[in-house]
Amino acid sequence: METPDRNSDLTFYASIALKMIIFIAGITILWIGKPVIVPLAAGLLLSFILLPVVNFLEKKSFPKFLAILVTILTLISIVGTVIFLYSNQIIKIIDQFGSFQNQLIETVNSIVEGINKNLDLKENLKTPEVMNKAKEVVENNKFLPQVISSVFKSLGNILLFLVFTILFLNYRKGLLKAIKKFGKDKETRNNIEDAVIEASKVGRNYVLGYLLLIIILTIINTTGLLIIGIEYPLFFGFLPALFCIIPYIGSLMGASLVLLFTIFNYDSLVYPVSVAGLFWLSQLLESNVLNPKIVGENLKLSVLFVIITLMIGQLIWGIAGLILSVPMMAIFKVFCNYFEPLKPVSLLIGTEVHTAPGEKNTNLFSVIRRFFSKWKKKN
Repeated sequence: METPDRNSDLTFYASIALKMIIFIAGITILWIGKPVIVPLAAGLLLSFILLPVVNFLEKKSFPKFLAILVTILTLISIVGTVIFLYSNQIIKIIDQFGSFQNQLIETVNSIVEGINKNLDLKENLKTPEVMNKAKEVVENNKFLPQVISSVFKSLGNILLFLVFTILFLNYRKGLLKAIKKFGKDKETRNNIEDAVIEASKVGRNYVLGYLLLIIILTIINTTGLLIIGIEYPLFFGFLPALFCIIPYIGSLMGASLVLLFTIFNYDSLVYPVSVAGLFWLSQLLESNVLNPKIVGENLKLSVLFVIITLMIGQLIWGIAGLILSVPMMAIFKVFCNYFEPLKPVSLLIGTEVHTAPGEKNTNLFSVIRRFFSKWKKKN
């Protein structure tokens, strides 16, 4: 006969196994359903942002669908205006691609010469051969058709997520009523409603926070590039700021592109060193002051699980996963807070359990500020 302890152990292991199966099944569904789930998630986030505007217009006696249509058209106009403002600089950069290509060939040539001098190879490398091999790789991989296909696919995804946004806004009350039906009692149904409302606020604050962060970083980067004397400061100031929507690594990716342009287009080392210093300071300011204050306080996610979420998101959804996975995890955490069986998950992925009682999350600048305040008291 099995003892009660033995039965409880079996129940515990069965529960762990069931949760692992559910987790793996969930990842599989997200991976297989990428073509639908990605625009669905993007549409959900966008609907959270536009909901206050739609509600405002409805209070002003606009019919619901007209309020949604006006909001969407206003958004498209704003995005189109931004693209138009940057298009002139983008065209000029494309026109300079020929000189950039020549600089790249010269760089490859110097690298090849360095390899031939310093490495004992049976046959010396030749620059034309290296460039021809690169061209063969591009041609064999059908580079241009892939680019064209990706552009049309992206346009299709944008159209799809706009459609999802309109549908979420139009049917939001009916969807909320349907979701509440999953609750067995009044308390559970109230918890579901509260979770949905808070999740919409978290998603909205996350996206609006990053929009504000992009604007601030664009101003800082553009001002710095103007002082240094780099061409197209508005575009190259905006590019790294835009990439910051990918947490931790986005700004570095954007800054690397600007740095490469500077290296290939300016003879003096002063320019690339100055640009590297500017983006280092910008990254320091973003990571330690702006991001924690503007975005981080809304998420309340552990850095460890943010990184894990980014890795899993990139693995199953690619670039879209790097952008969408963190806000989706923050929304999931909100729902975990409202249901007792999921509260341990919320504690695990959140910041609450990783901070001692009375301790606040600190950053580099707060540490420096405390150091100088202590130093002043001693003197």
